[in-house]
Amino acid sequence: MQRKGKPCTNTGIKRQKSLDFGGEIGIGEAFYPQLSSMLKQKKIWIWILLCAAAFVHLNVSAFQQQGFSTYQEWYNNSMNFSCESQCIVLLWTLGSNDYLRIQGAVEGQGTMGFWFLVGQQVAPGPMMNIGWQWAMDQRFSFSDVQFISQIPKEAQVLLIVQGNVKGSEVKADLRFLSLFQKFDQWWKDFWVFDAYKPYTINFLYGPKMFGKSANDIFYRIFAIICAILLFKFWWKSKKFTNWVLILLCALWVVYWIRMYSELYTYRKADYQNRVKPEFAQKTFRDDGDLYQFIDFVKTNLFTWTACIHSAPYKSWDFDTKTKYHLYPEIDMASTDTWCEYILIYNEPSYIYDWTWKMLTKDGSGIATGEIYKIFNQTSFIFKKS
Repeated sequence: MQRKGKPCTNTGIKRQKSLDFGGEIGIGEAFYPQLSSMLKQKKIWIWILLCAAAFVHLNVSAFQQQGFSTYQEWYNNSMNFSCESQCIVLLWTLGSNDYLRIQGAVEGQGTMGFWFLVGQQVAPGPMMNIGWQWAMDQRFSFSDVQFISQIPKEAQVLLIVQGNVKGSEVKADLRFLSLFQKFDQWWKDFWVFDAYKPYTINFLYGPKMFGKSANDIFYRIFAIICAILLFKFWWKSKKFTNWVLILLCALWVVYWIRMYSELYTYRKADYQNRVKPEFAQKTFRDDGDLYQFIDFVKTNLFTWTACIHSAPYKSWDFDTKTKYHLYPEIDMASTDTWCEYILIYNEPSYIYDWTWKMLTKDGSGIATGEIYKIFNQTSFIFKKS
């Protein structure tokens, strides 16, 4: 019996193979120019990538800097540096950033922090001490700067390094706070109390939020609540009016507690520093132990004439306060030409030369005589010969 269908012959198979083979040659001949072009393009791209990889770790400085004895900057904006006096790195504009974060390894003795560059003027910011070797991860909040509300958004932020400091892979980044972090920072700023200063007798700064007065926010909320009260009172919505009044009273009480808590901290500090300690450890606000020194002078000089020959760094009105509290027992001279005694207070540059019996300042002779009474290492009464 003969099968139905096409006969399967060797000739047909060969022909099919021949056609397939011939077809492959035809496709290859047509595709070869495109394949060659693609290979050339791939070689070009590979060459470009190899060149780019070679420049990845090239030391290209993105920041302007000055004062460093050595300075290297890498692709991720980390810095290796060596500073011997005062060194500056110009970072970015302040903008709407909330804080500066400094990370890296530092060693040596000095300080590090930030300043603002406003036009041609520099506004100093907070600095932190660096002692020996330390893995640094410090966040400097711009809201801690007392005058931040006066700094424009266009101001440049400067990284400041002072002293003999070396840094390895130090990164300085300006960053934002999330909405939750901002509310948390606002609440913390609200409860930061100002220290007692000479201006405190006239006014209080009050609470701040991100360097700005919290009164601005308080008065706006107060005005909105008052407007709501008037509106609802007009429409005689008694229940809603009561809730708004409770909110207003709660806000007022919180603000009252905040302000009187600040006054309480002043009295607490005075008690702990002025009343509680022994005589030798007593201090008073910005004046330190000045009043202890004045009592010491009264006890030892009686009615002798004395001269004020130096003033301490912390007390700008040292002369006035000393003359006021010593008068009339001791008449303070306006010049040191005829002084019998010289008062030295809180001045480490004044040293007594025991060999030559001479009072010196920075190596230069001031007067001959002897130390009459010693208050501490940098404060004493000198008697002229």
